[in-house]
Amino acid sequence: MAGLSHEPGTREAHKGMLWGLYVRPGNRRTGFGRALLRAALGHARGHFEQVLLHVVSDNEPARRLYEREGFEAYGLERRALKHGGGYQDGLLMVRFLE
Repeated sequence: MAGLSHEPGTREAHKGMLWGLYVRPGNRRTGFGRALLRAALGHARGHFEQVLLHVVSDNEPARRLYEREGFEAYGLERRALKHGGGYQDGLLMVRFLE
């Protein structure tokens, strides 16, 4: 699954937000995640100038996928998520669409 949304309002209408890209463990490393991401980006091209996302900074497989598909890191949100008494940093990424 993958979600694509946007912030309401004319000043941010050019930005889409990719959220919730998820592939079941049994389907990982099959190209399914890349296909989902490419489908979301294909849809975004008709609506947005750029797509933003937020990924847990130590999720190397996801980071590599996003980087291979043209996303670039532009910031780090310290302690972005709290789970089980610990924190995870979030890497902020963007892909500008042509």
